[in-house]
Amino acid sequence: MDIGNIFEEWDFSGTVPLPYRVLLMGCIGVFAWASNLHILAHLRVDVSNLLFNASKSSPLSALYRSIYTLGAAFLAMTLINMWMYKWVVAGSDNNNASGTVDARGGMGQKSNPRAGIFVPILGYITILIMIFAPINALFKKERFRFLRSMRHVMFSGFKSEVSFADVILADILTSFARVFGDLAVALCLMFLDRDGTNTDACYGSILVPIMTSIPYFIRLRQCLSEYIESNYTTDRHLMNALKYASAFPVIIISSLQKSAKAASLKGQPNSGYFSDSSLFKLWLLFVAINSFYSFYWDIYHDWSLIQVQPARRFGMRSFLHYEDPVFYYMAVILDFLLRTTWMLKLVSNIQIEEYEGGVFTMECLEVLRRWIWVLFRMESEMVKRSGYADSGPLSAGLVSSGGGVGGDTDIQDSNNVILMEDLESWQQK
Repeated sequence: MDIGNIFEEWDFSGTVPLPYRVLLMGCIGVFAWASNLHILAHLRVDVSNLLFNASKSSPLSALYRSIYTLGAAFLAMTLINMWMYKWVVAGSDNNNASGTVDARGGMGQKSNPRAGIFVPILGYITILIMIFAPINALFKKERFRFLRSMRHVMFSGFKSEVSFADVILADILTSFARVFGDLAVALCLMFLDRDGTNTDACYGSILVPIMTSIPYFIRLRQCLSEYIESNYTTDRHLMNALKYASAFPVIIISSLQKSAKAASLKGQPNSGYFSDSSLFKLWLLFVAINSFYSFYWDIYHDWSLIQVQPARRFGMRSFLHYEDPVFYYMAVILDFLLRTTWMLKLVSNIQIEEYEGGVFTMECLEVLRRWIWVLFRMESEMVKRSGYADSGPLSAGLVSSGGGVGGDTDIQDSNNVILMEDLESWQQK
């Protein structure tokens, strides 16, 4: 059985309706970030200094444990609400055998549009209350720090300062760009498509590409802010901005392809300027540019793995904080493979994204890629701030005088710290 048949036979939307898929992806993101902090602390990467410039000590373990707990609370609420939805809809099906749930995750039933529709709405309201509630419970400090960070990242102007923590958060958001689009569809399904008659309108809404573009626009704005902050002298920020701008043609063309396919399924002619084959060729061109450019930027700039050696030869930097070089080679290979999952579309019998289960799988793979990226982006930044030159020792700073960053000296006690009060002052910038 080929991969396409596996996803075709997997009734994922029946198992996890779209609104719950969005919530599950949010939970996965929370657990991924907590595990990033956990692993980085274990690998003696000074996260507290990199992200928060902490000056006093408080165990970093308290931070990632609180994030694990929050993730577990959100996941439990999501699963309970999803079980309630299935129970309500199943009860309605027993009373009315003709009721059906839309195959793509539409909420409600044509014969009984009110069946279960308020359950996921209640779930979203509950999650929002858990995040925004000003009560001293569910790690209020951590929740409000995250909200302040999101506010700073999303609403800062072009002349605002961009910290390393802002960059990390915005880059993580780009890996959830498709989830942003799913959120637009889910809200439409819950509030505007209760009887299942406007499902195509929800999936084809202009809000979907707009929501998908938001994380890339945030990161693009940050790059331009950094260029302005450098007095218009550092062209690297412009080149980085170009990388994020290259995602917009892919999003727009993908939206046009979906509209053309929806019209074709209805037996309507393609009213667009481009034919289906032309749209596919354009999409292929721009997605290849975006993927290969982003992969180059990952390994050459974000991770600083490839450096120009004497005689203009290229090679991996000689100093690596993680002791086994195999980790770096594996990360490069995985980053390339996960950056190019779109190539599956070139295989006629593996149309994964035609199915809801395939879309969820691709979203999870992108989160996995970002999870790997964070580990090596943090490592690269720590080595850079340590003042390490490829042919010289580490300067004082993040590394104790007893040994190098990648040595056997246990510096976890000094690195595995974070000052909660400093976090608040940083997030209020």
